[in-house]
Amino acid sequence: MKASVAMLHQKTNSASPPQAHVVVVGASVSGCAAAILFARQGIPVTVIEKRHPSDFHKPICTHYIQPCSLTAWRELDLYEPLLEAGAVKNTIGIWTKWGWIPKAELGEVHALNMRRVTLDPLLRSKMINTPGVTYLEGTRCSALQRDASGAVTGVTVESATSGSFELPCTLLVGADGRESTVAELAGVPTEETPNQRFSCFTFFRNIPNESRTTSRMWMLEPYIAYQFPNDDGTTLIALMPTKDRVADFKADRAKCFREIVKSLPDAPDIDHAEQIADYLINTKNSMLLRRKLPHGLALVGDAFMTTDPLHGFGISWGIISASELVHRAAPGLLAGLRPDREIAAYHRERYAEVKGHFKIMADMALAKPMPAMQQMLFSAATRDPQTSAIVQRFLAGTSGTGELLSLRTLMRAFTTTVRHSFRRPPQMVSESSGA
Repeated sequence: MKASVAMLHQKTNSASPPQAHVVVVGASVSGCAAAILFARQGIPVTVIEKRHPSDFHKPICTHYIQPCSLTAWRELDLYEPLLEAGAVKNTIGIWTKWGWIPKAELGEVHALNMRRVTLDPLLRSKMINTPGVTYLEGTRCSALQRDASGAVTGVTVESATSGSFELPCTLLVGADGRESTVAELAGVPTEETPNQRFSCFTFFRNIPNESRTTSRMWMLEPYIAYQFPNDDGTTLIALMPTKDRVADFKADRAKCFREIVKSLPDAPDIDHAEQIADYLINTKNSMLLRRKLPHGLALVGDAFMTTDPLHGFGISWGIISASELVHRAAPGLLAGLRPDREIAAYHRERYAEVKGHFKIMADMALAKPMPAMQQMLFSAATRDPQTSAIVQRFLAGTSGTGELLSLRTLMRAFTTTVRHSFRRPPQMVSESSGA
């Protein structure tokens, strides 16, 4: 259901204003997912989005959907539509100074690559056409209403066409990204972890001899590079240099970008490919975490936790967080209650699930030499299939630090590394086919 701001304004100022059970601020990945799933539970949802028209998309992104989120996409009934729209099934090969960590087999657990220009409108259309969802585009949240205890009970909404009005809710969901206005208005403290890298990327088409089922990552220490085959025959190539190179890139993006790409081992042949987009630079790569929320407020996606884009978890963790929030909060909302304990448990459990990944991401974001334990694991992964599979599962988010840093894994990695330390370095082989 799609309603105009004027209609909702008129209803809200009536003698008996409607109670919007859930208000979602932000109509990107996590906001759309949360709205769809709440509405399917029979809980009315109003989505507030400052941008319009509804086919906008996020331009700066790795465009990578991790295997850990496939269950959530299927829950949204969007897995097959993504494939029909051109999403590319793939796995990833990772270059290290010890050689290539082989890609995993392309089976039921795989990644998907899709440009946000395709993904975002598809997901938002699904949300807008979900019964029980009211979508207000071109509106923004300007203030929060609270009760005597400080709990959030509604929002003030502003529109250029319909002015300002209040919208009450049982639960407010902030899905408005790393610069979350909702979190700022609520006074939610932000924990920020610095990132010594920035990102620069663009799209190509028709790269010679490219595997369309294999993504590639180069861990150059301290630089990182990616090659992601995407929908419509396109390929995203992303670089994440250290911030001492920001001025160089801003002075001549093409020169700096192409010099680094051409220096990659088994580099993609971009000289004989068609570049189809400008070079985009993002220097806001710090990691954010928000907790200690007032009652009546939940955060999903980047509004809750923003990670280093180097690891490609933004889309996937956004979808997963929305799913976990709805599963926790829906029963209480359906009973007409404000699910304060359930919301607190959602935030606590969601962070507990990813804190191992989050800590490793924060350490890597400092762009310092790789710690000895990580060197041992990555070195062993280039030589031992079992260690490779464990590292790949961790990087895909399908397992955590419990497996990666278990005594059994570390002992196997140590034994493999020692056994090969007396041999000649492995011969560099092509990863164009992910071998």
